[in-house]
Amino acid sequence: MKKRIIGIFTGNRAEYGLMLPIIKAIKKHPKLTYKLIVSGAHLSKIHNFSKNLILKDKIKIDYQIKSLNNFNLIQSRSRATSILIKKINEIVVKEHPDFLLVVGDREEAIAMSIVGNYNNVLVAHVAGGDLAYGNSDDPIRYATSKLSHIHFVFSSNNKKNLIRFGEESFRIFNTGNPIVDLINKTKKISIKKISEFLKEKIFLNKYLIFIQHPTSSEKNKNLINYRKTLNALKLFCLKYNFKVVCIAPNSDPGSKDIINLIMKYRGEKWLIFKRNIETKFFIHLIKNCFCIIGNSSMGILESPFYKKIAINVGSRQKGRLNAGNVFYVNNSTKSIIKSLENILNTKKFKKILKVYKTSNPSKKISKIISNISTNDNKWYTKKKIMLVKNR
Repeated sequence: MKKRIIGIFTGNRAEYGLMLPIIKAIKKHPKLTYKLIVSGAHLSKIHNFSKNLILKDKIKIDYQIKSLNNFNLIQSRSRATSILIKKINEIVVKEHPDFLLVVGDREEAIAMSIVGNYNNVLVAHVAGGDLAYGNSDDPIRYATSKLSHIHFVFSSNNKKNLIRFGEESFRIFNTGNPIVDLINKTKKISIKKISEFLKEKIFLNKYLIFIQHPTSSEKNKNLINYRKTLNALKLFCLKYNFKVVCIAPNSDPGSKDIINLIMKYRGEKWLIFKRNIETKFFIHLIKNCFCIIGNSSMGILESPFYKKIAINVGSRQKGRLNAGNVFYVNNSTKSIIKSLENILNTKKFKKILKVYKTSNPSKKISKIISNISTNDNKWYTKKKIMLVKNR
């Protein structure tokens, strides 16, 4: 029996974390196989070649596309998109995949979905229907949804958003976030082993995870805002004897300047800096931390499954559905310290609202992909643009 070929793309460590359990589910499925394309920060020296994380997970990489070129400039992402479209098109023509699987709201997703449409290949979009006001990711996410034929969403709210956006309901599957599979199936690692990996001694609930990315709508303020967060964390850690595990930002414009800033703090006892962290260690770093701080989507989408409070700094991620465990603060040292002290003085963890499904999402996704008809006469391949009058 011929297996369906699923073309999968990953351009950075964050979306790779979401895709990894899906890739594993596809590997196990008797009717499916995959071709993995990596690009972006995975092939970047400054991001410590995060493709090595993929290889450590024993995931085969079929194609590599170098798309980052002076990524500190504002035009770098549109330039990368053009490179990706050309190269992905060549791969699709060669491999004849049955599906293209994309995730989220970055240039890799929009490039893959454009190629799929022009080559009559079904596009399945993971994590559509979300809202995050104030930067370029939001319109890219919804453009990708409009170019996609199948949607795997994380909540009923996100499904409703896509329907209001004009997507036909039969195309949308509320599978839940596949990251829960990764969290549940990763073997326990002791805090001692994590300390050995970091080469720094850490203690349970006595360190913070810090991930803060540049924001496209605040190009001239990114470095200033990052410095304010670092200063707040330094003051908090020195006062309360905490440490910070700081993970490098993504490859968006401005990230190189931020990494250069972090390097100036290297050697200070309260700060542990890592460009990338192997999946199994990352999961247990989160499980054992005091809280998550910064503006990463991980703090919004994944923190509920770890039962951790997240502090979101600044405008990035505002408006996004969360489980009631996220505190939004402005870009000021005083506000950040106050929010950390409030959490420190809270004896009980704030009740998490059950807004996300958590039952075997990766297996559900692979099963749906295996069953959906790719025949041109079926409705999945013939997409209707719906006009929604009442929003």
